[in-house]
This record gives sequence, C-alpha cells and structure tokens, in this order.
Amino acid sequence: MSVTLLSVFVISVFVAILCIEMYTGAERGFHLSLITLGAVILSLFLSFLVTPVASSALASYLMSFLEEIEVYSYYAELLPSVPSVVLSLLTMLIGTVLFIFVFFILLVLVKMIAFAVYKRCAANRDSVPDRLSRMRGAVCGFLSAVILTMTLTAPVMGTL
Repeated sequence: MSVTLLSVFVISVFVAILCIEMYTGAERGFHLSLITLGAVILSLFLSFLVTPVASSALASYLMSFLEEIEVYSYYAELLPSVPSVVLSLLTMLIGTVLFIFVFFILLVLVKMIAFAVYKRCAANRDSVPDRLSRMRGAVCGFLSAVILTMTLTAPVMGTL
C-alpha cells in the first residue's frame, strides 16, 4: 500500500474528528456521549434508508432534462446503453453527496431531540461527570469518531 495525498487527507480528517469527539466526550461524560454515539448510529441507519430512494428520484428527474439535450439524444441513439449508464452515474454521484448531506441533517435533528428528552428526564442529576464517566465518555467519543470518519469517507471512496 502506498501513501497518497488521499490517504493523508483521510487520516487528517480522522485525527481532527477524533480529537474533537474524544474531547467533547470527556467533557460531557458518559451519558451524554452515549447519547451522541446513539444519535450518530441512528442517523447513519436513517440515511441508509432515505438516500437511495431520494437519489434515484432526483436522478430520474435530471434525466428528463438531459434527454432534451441534442448531443445526448444523438449519442443515446447511437449507443442504446448510454441512458442506463448515465442514469447509474447520476444516481451514484447524487447519492454520494446526498448521503452526506442527509446524514448531517438527520444527525443534528436526532441530537436535538435526544438531548431535549435527556434534559427533561434527567433534570435532577448531577451535571459534573466524575473521572470514570469522563473516561467512558472519551471511549464513546472514539467510537463516534470512527463511525463519523467511515460515514464521511466511505461514500466518497466508493464513488472514486
């Protein structure tokens, strides 16, 4: 395996996310970090469900505009496989961008809802985490950073 600029970029993204997530995990404590980790996982699964349907619909919509272009129509008549290939490429490219966008939108929404529920249910708890809670929070932050990095890089790497 060779080290390329892309691998340096992925490692840099991972280190940045790792530092942020472990720091916030240690500051918040175990319970709030566990909520964040759960929100990341739930947002990931919801994105898996929403993105394929939305990207297929959007790609089909864009294909209707593309079919009106004279150059595309010419090549589509010459090569019958062009429409299916172009539709697949559009779906793939739109899916990559849309997945990351939908993931972050859902992550923000799920986090807001989860923290609001937690605040309401645990209003009388002590807000200062102890040392063990901070350590467990940092571990949850580490797991969250791994999942976030995989979520950001996997669609882009798959497309490339």
